[in-house]
Amino acid sequence: MQFQRALFGFFPCYRQSPLLPAWNRILAIGDSSSSQSPLSFGGFGAMIRHLKRLTNGIHAALESDVLNRNDLALLQPYQPNLAVTWLFQRAMSVKVGQAIDPDQINTLLSNVFQEMEHLGDRVLKPFLQDVVQFSALLQTLARVSIIHPGLGIKIIPQVGLLTLLEWLIHFINLGIYSGLYSLGRSIEPWLRTLPAPQQYYYQRLLDAWQYGSGNDYLEG
Repeated sequence: MQFQRALFGFFPCYRQSPLLPAWNRILAIGDSSSSQSPLSFGGFGAMIRHLKRLTNGIHAALESDVLNRNDLALLQPYQPNLAVTWLFQRAMSVKVGQAIDPDQINTLLSNVFQEMEHLGDRVLKPFLQDVVQFSALLQTLARVSIIHPGLGIKIIPQVGLLTLLEWLIHFINLGIYSGLYSLGRSIEPWLRTLPAPQQYYYQRLLDAWQYGSGNDYLEG
């Protein structure tokens, strides 16, 4: 008897995401925008987290008449907390022709979630809701590295050193975005005194820092 694996359906996740607008006055949302991580659900659920941000942003864009593709691209910003999840997806997949320990992925998931559970709901719950935060991720990685040092050694040949280095850049950006959002909140009252077009640009920057660092979860 020979078992065959069948793929019955999938939804696309793009490595360079979200996807930037290709035309003026047209904005992709939901799955079309690729605003979800490769670990999360697609469809309408992928947009729920961004609904408030998109609603306010689209309203401001229409009100200020800033509707060219570059202006609308600010509504689909780079978010390092989504970008870092690509390594998690890669660590849970095996390339064609690649051979790894049959229990490696299950062992990885079991140990990581065990340590996240030990760190408490403040670390575990946001991650389960597809919100990655710098402090929580740093604590988890530190604890897993100390208690299960062999896990990281096994992952390197599976995902590749270049992939790991690229992930490190996104991880550093996640920490930077967390700091920038804390700084940005202090100048938010001043932003409201600016003309509408300038408010649009600066508010989109604050949104990118907030959502890109996972701080929308804390304030949701």
